[in-house]
Amino acid sequence: MRTNPSAQEIIEYFANWDLDAESREYINAHAWRYQYLLEEIDELIQNNQITNILDIGCAYQTELLRQIYPELIVDTLGFEDVRFKTRHIDKHIEYDLNQAQNKQYPQIGKYDLVIMAEVIEHLYTAPSLIFDFMYHIIAPAGFLIIQTPNAVGLPKRLKMLIGKHPFEMLREDMKNPGHYREYTLSELIQIGADQRFQVISSSIKNDFRSHTTSNNLYNFVSHILPASLKRGITITYKKI
Repeated sequence: MRTNPSAQEIIEYFANWDLDAESREYINAHAWRYQYLLEEIDELIQNNQITNILDIGCAYQTELLRQIYPELIVDTLGFEDVRFKTRHIDKHIEYDLNQAQNKQYPQIGKYDLVIMAEVIEHLYTAPSLIFDFMYHIIAPAGFLIIQTPNAVGLPKRLKMLIGKHPFEMLREDMKNPGHYREYTLSELIQIGADQRFQVISSSIKNDFRSHTTSNNLYNFVSHILPASLKRGITITYKKI
């Protein structure tokens, strides 16, 4: 797979994988998010000395990273997903990030780049404690990329206006409990600053897409709306 694949190329890459309908729908909806994430990662790799990556929350981006950068170590941390096989140079660290609230950190060394894509909103642990753990495992002057839904995106505001809860109920599966807490960009900037991380780039984009009429209309009108009303946050920090 080439560097910086398009959303359509990402969808086509997984087209022959044996996936259920829900997983297929997820890829189709998140392909633009993956495209933007990979663009941000590639810029860091091209401009910095990055030899190893820790991907927290093994998922489709893990497979893409290993295909695009076969020379880089791409370790994973969290709950194992057998669909995404480690290579001989990689390892998986089984660890529940919520253990960070007890300062129970695994001894895993330092990473030049840590990725948390669609993870932080699934944690019931205070983000300050999660960032403290990140600080311990990121190498000096290393990087952290977070992707997460925008807590105050327009669709959520509209649901509240008509009396609907903008978030789903928590699920019974502790490995995939749903969203405990979503964040705004300003909150993530402040949390990072408090934990000795400098923001080097940030954006809010409509990178969750579906083919529904309402979604297509939202994407059309959002071009003239403030960024704060869009759906997905991507933020890159540097450890200071």
